[in-house]
Amino acid sequence: EAEADPIDALLATMTSADETARSSGGNALFDRLAGEIASFGGLYRNGHCAVAVVLTHMAEADHAIRVVKAALEPLRACPDGIRVHPVQGEFTYVELVRYHAAARELLRIDGVRGSKIDYQLNRLVVYVASRRVAHAVIEALPALGIPEKAVVFQLNSGQTPSRKITASEP
Repeated sequence: EAEADPIDALLATMTSADETARSSGGNALFDRLAGEIASFGGLYRNGHCAVAVVLTHMAEADHAIRVVKAALEPLRACPDGIRVHPVQGEFTYVELVRYHAAARELLRIDGVRGSKIDYQLNRLVVYVASRRVAHAVIEALPALGIPEKAVVFQLNSGQTPSRKITASEP
């Protein structure tokens, strides 16, 4: 049996227990990191005892690595410490949470199944029933203050496994 990765346990508990905070994508650790790292775009597991820190400005990489390591230091189950790898992103965590909160309005569009923040993609994922719905979402984004490039779609009819699509697919 593979050894459990303490990063998995941490990431599984990162989202707030508070439904309001969780539904907006926010969590206490990420809020703290965003307060200390101006270009913080998120955090995700990318190996055993390893995380990627998403940054919109790579010039902050050394600072971000120090801050993330300090925040995750209580994970004593990583005998060699935690490896932190900076990766380039386009959107900050604060922007993504704001977009996710605004995306609640998209649920008014028939066929929108929900949304979530994907920190590895550094995008807002919107679950839609069809490409037609994705096009309706794209038309609604400007009024919500959400840039089109911040959104990816995942096809989810509710009856079949979902798959990622682009709005430009036929």
